[in-house]
Amino acid sequence: MKQEARSERSRTHILAAALRLFSSQGYRGTNMREIAQAAGVSTGNVYHQFADKEAIFRTLLDDYSAQITSPDYPITRALNDGAFPNDLRRLARATREAIEQTRPYALLAYVDAIEFEGKHLQAFFSHFRSRAEHVLAKGGPASGVLRDGVSPEMAVQF
Repeated sequence: MKQEARSERSRTHILAAALRLFSSQGYRGTNMREIAQAAGVSTGNVYHQFADKEAIFRTLLDDYSAQITSPDYPITRALNDGAFPNDLRRLARATREAIEQTRPYALLAYVDAIEFEGKHLQAFFSHFRSRAEHVLAKGGPASGVLRDGVSPEMAVQF
C-alpha cells in the first residue's frame, strides 16, 4: 500500500476513534493517547495528522457541517420535496433518519456548548444565514420556513 493511502487510512481511523471518544466522554475527558490507542496508531501518527486535539475536534465539526448541508441530507431532501408543512410525518421520518446518521456528530455540539461555551458552534452555524437567504431568494418549498433568522436545518437540529 502506498504511503498516501496509509496516511489517509490512519487519518480516517483517528477521526472515527476521536468521534467515538469525544461523543461519549467529552473533549476534556479524552486525551491524544486514548485517541491513538482507539485508532490503532501511534501517538506520533496522530500528531503527524493533526496539530493538536482541538484540530481533530474542528475537523469532526467540519465533517458534520458537510453532512448536514449536503443536498442528500434527509431533512434537506424532505424540505426540498415539500414535506413541510404538507407532510409532517415524512419530515419526522427524515428527522429520525438524520439523527440516526449523525448522532455522534450532533453530540459534539453539546460537548462544545458545555466545554467550550459554544466557541466552535458560532463558526459552525455562521454559514446557515446565507444558505437560508439563498433558499428564500430561490423561492423553494422551504422558503416560508425561515423565521427570526433561523434556518430550517437549525430549527430541526436544535
